[in-house]
Amino acid sequence: MDDLTDQRLLRDFCAGDRAAFDALYRRHASRVHATAYRLTHNWEEAEDTLQEVFLKLARTARDIRRQASLSTWIYRATVNRAIDSLRRRRARVSLDAPGTPTARIIALESLRREAERCESRRRDELLRRVEALIPRLPERQAGVFVLRFFQGLSHAEIAGVLGCSLSSSKSHHSLAVRKLREWVAQEEAADRAECRPQIGREVHV
Repeated sequence: MDDLTDQRLLRDFCAGDRAAFDALYRRHASRVHATAYRLTHNWEEAEDTLQEVFLKLARTARDIRRQASLSTWIYRATVNRAIDSLRRRRARVSLDAPGTPTARIIALESLRREAERCESRRRDELLRRVEALIPRLPERQAGVFVLRFFQGLSHAEIAGVLGCSLSSSKSHHSLAVRKLREWVAQEEAADRAECRPQIGREVHV
């Protein structure tokens, strides 16, 4: 059953075949969870997003069948739900509070080239910074960046998922990269400043 198309599985599910829905879940669940986690950097919110996206899919499957691409619908539903989680979180806690850590990221192409040159520890640390601070981005910028960087969608595909223009997708991605680059620079500078006093410190007995 897993080799059937999404549209065929949707049609079978609408006809009462529960196994078809299970096949869709196996096919798309990991991508939904990963996308939601990249946006929220919160495991529980990613789990909630996963459940709600597939509950909505089950409730509205007959309407979704009329759309050209189930993958596009799933990405859109996932990003919208994750952004809703961010909005609720930002309503409770100000991200501009004094002492809040900042971070940055370099552009997609630069990051990939650097990752290839750097040892595994450096690459993992850089990606950790990225994942941790993506939720600080404005909602649309975060959505575009995650779909572009982590999911590998083209800007044309992102525009279809988010309902924006091609130029808007490119602009949001550029802004996200610029902000994240600045934040990472600030964080790394802070790390160096914190470690500097430890160097050469004398030990008195």
